[in-house]
Amino acid sequence: MTSGPGFAEVVVGAGNVRGAQTFHYEIPPDLKGHVHPGQLVLVPFGMRQSHGVVMDVAETAPVEDTRPIFDLIRGSELIDVRHLELARLTAEHYAAPILDAVELVAPPGLARRLQSRYTPTGSEIAPSVKLSRAEARTLDLVQDLGEASEAEIRRVAGKTAARAGVRRLVAAGLLNRRILLHLPQPASERVVRGVDPGHPGDIEAVLARAPKQRVLWEVLRAADGSMLVSEALAAADAADSVLKGLVSRGLARVSLTPRTSFLVDPGESSDSRLPDVDDAAWRAVQTSLAPGGTKTLLLQGGAYERWEIYACAVATVVADGAHVLVIAPDGRTAADLADWLALRVKAKVASQTRARTDAEQIALWTAVRKGEVDVLVGTRSACYAPLPSIGLVIVDREEDGGHKNRNTPRFHTRTVSTWLAESSGCPLLLGTETPSVEAFFDVDAQCSRFVLARSTELMEQVDRRVGRGCGMQRVAGDAEVVDMREVATAGRHGVISRPLFEALRSTLDDGGRAVLYVNRRGTAALTVCRDCGHLFGCPRCSTRLVHHRDVASLQCHVCNWREESPRVCPTCGGRRLRLWGYGTEAVAEAVAHLFPRSTVARVDSDRADREVEAAVGAFKLRAGVDVLVGTQRLAVFGEALRAPLLGIVQADVGLQFPDFLAPARVFTTIMRLKGLVTGGERGARTLVQTLMPNHHVIEAVRSGSYLHFFRAELAEREIEQLPPFRPVARATFAHLNDARAAAEARRARLELETIAGASGPLDLEILGPAPATIHRRRGQYVWQLLMFGADARRLLPELHGGWTVDVDPIELT
Repeated sequence: MTSGPGFAEVVVGAGNVRGAQTFHYEIPPDLKGHVHPGQLVLVPFGMRQSHGVVMDVAETAPVEDTRPIFDLIRGSELIDVRHLELARLTAEHYAAPILDAVELVAPPGLARRLQSRYTPTGSEIAPSVKLSRAEARTLDLVQDLGEASEAEIRRVAGKTAARAGVRRLVAAGLLNRRILLHLPQPASERVVRGVDPGHPGDIEAVLARAPKQRVLWEVLRAADGSMLVSEALAAADAADSVLKGLVSRGLARVSLTPRTSFLVDPGESSDSRLPDVDDAAWRAVQTSLAPGGTKTLLLQGGAYERWEIYACAVATVVADGAHVLVIAPDGRTAADLADWLALRVKAKVASQTRARTDAEQIALWTAVRKGEVDVLVGTRSACYAPLPSIGLVIVDREEDGGHKNRNTPRFHTRTVSTWLAESSGCPLLLGTETPSVEAFFDVDAQCSRFVLARSTELMEQVDRRVGRGCGMQRVAGDAEVVDMREVATAGRHGVISRPLFEALRSTLDDGGRAVLYVNRRGTAALTVCRDCGHLFGCPRCSTRLVHHRDVASLQCHVCNWREESPRVCPTCGGRRLRLWGYGTEAVAEAVAHLFPRSTVARVDSDRADREVEAAVGAFKLRAGVDVLVGTQRLAVFGEALRAPLLGIVQADVGLQFPDFLAPARVFTTIMRLKGLVTGGERGARTLVQTLMPNHHVIEAVRSGSYLHFFRAELAEREIEQLPPFRPVARATFAHLNDARAAAEARRARLELETIAGASGPLDLEILGPAPATIHRRRGQYVWQLLMFGADARRLLPELHGGWTVDVDPIELT
């Protein structure tokens, strides 16, 4: 008998219990010594059989009654111990089912890759077992074939028999089930390598009468290793028959290799010379890369200032034989950053955005796991990629909302990357221009969790520590604030103030361009009957319908409900319908009316991607677009927006939301657009229209001082003991019936209070239940609980059956 641990802790591929809920199984004698963490196993689960992932093995189990593991699905470990622990931390911190967390570190779409196959046991049907017709057909099919897949059973006996029927036959001991892991293989491509004949004179003799083969052989000899057949033939201007001739002479060898579309080819324009970087910031990064250096560094600077430092850091780490993980907030930035690094660093750079098909995603995961990629650049899910030896983790634009996952588990890249860097013993580099309040709070003279490195091109250098009471000032690029309560407007809809109009006229007359930001699309936010006051609302959500003039419809921006623009009021029959508020359509129409000789284009989610790309491209090249009017979608186009004028048409939307996180979002958005459009260039202007000129966000934008914003924001949060002073979690419950949703929310609060009361003193405060800000969403009524305090996460696993939990939310609306 083989010795080894007798029990295994398994994450079963069924159930959705919140938190790190695992099950313990006995390791049967024939599998002892063969079961290890990270393996796929087949286990009993209730009346079913299910796949599972082994988390740990031990000599004892914490429970008395255990059932044996049936079989190994895959003999080798699929997930390493470090990433299993990362999954466990994710489940615990974000109150998510551990199965969902394990799927993040497993091969993409693991559950879809498992194929069930059934074989007959040879047992007789017990008298007590009564089979349905479909089950009898299923049993006959498997007995006739000797082995059948679930797909084969479905074709013969139907979907019900292929699922419930086979489970019953397995439970009755009439069929055996085994599970195979099938990972799709990427498309292959032909590569060719030249073969040295051993003596140069042999080539002269062999290819004397085959000049085309001689040319092709010279191309292959000049190549460094193998090259694609298509590229070799194109370089030699030869046909495939020429290659076949070389192969037949033993002078070339053709083979198939998996297509690695995810690897970034820098091409001939590659320049491996590292850029000149800011000395002060680079010294701080170098110190963190050295043994015993600071493990978390907040790098503050402009986009390309940061990217240049990233390139130097990546080159240093790769030269030492370690891997680098770079995480961007969106796919476009990730693709651009991967291309940029590949041009400047001698390394194999992989872009997660290039792996589009299932096979390509599996191929990327496999290559990363084998260490065949030096630098992986991706979005938030990349922080779970199985890099074997991580020497540096970089999170670009750490303040961006794109780093928060919107599905379960609702993890945040910054938090998970911190765990990953700690477990890997490597530095974490957080890049930003306007840090999140949470990250900058950690640059504190008392806790000193993070160290700040600032670009001298962006910030004045100070010798003292930077935290809640110490300083830094933006050196240039102040904004002009326009108080909309006191100034006149120009043109239609009252959306363009006289100062903004004058700035637009001066800029356009000088041949310049302008970008106008509006954080709402559409023509008008409200359609109101002036006779009876009826407001047109969404029948499925507690939101007002937005008027879109270009498609003559009212639309809901939550569920996308649409209806034709009304001509009469459905309540009183009146025809005096008035539009209130404005969006991108109204602003674009107003600007086009004021400046008929200028071309105005919109950048919002109502425009097709192709139209938006064309408009931004024309704006960048000065090829027919003079003014861009857009929503937050503008920000993804980076420095293509560069112009001498930025107008923030309405800066107040969000500042009065019942959401303490909204001011930070408004400040970050405005400051980022300001940096992208004006670039801090002398003569460039930013005008901010507002009804709240004394709000601390507007004052910080006016002066360009991040520290002003941070101090004011932190003071308000400290009074209410909001994050980062105390953690917060949001739990929501939705139901078609409002009374039932409210009753469930009240029941959940009572249960949580009862559990908390029995647990002794806890750092916990529960607010609610209360209707969510958007109370009705897609036909369901939403109620919420807010839980503050370090012990809130201990109670979250108690919320089941339709509850959605968001730990460390980035918005509460």
